Amino acid sequence: MDVRRLPDNYVVIVPASGSSTITTGGVAVAASPVMAAIPAPGGPMTLACARDAAHLVVRIERAALDVHLSRLLGH
Repeated sequence: MDVRRLPDNYVVIVPASGSSTITTGGVAVAASPVMAAIPAPGGPMTLACARDAAHLVVRIERAALDVHLSRLLGH
């Protein structure tokens, strides 16, 4: 799957079974049930999955995460 531009959110991709390769910004990451991938918001991404791969995908709003992190850091 090729995505020209990801939304301006964080997307956490965790294969529940099998494996996948996520490529973004010229860097390829092998994701597996023990290694998630989080591509950069707003950039392109390619996802290559093994036939047996099932994924858990979680979207986190960037603005909400920024506010939460600022509060944790006391800013």
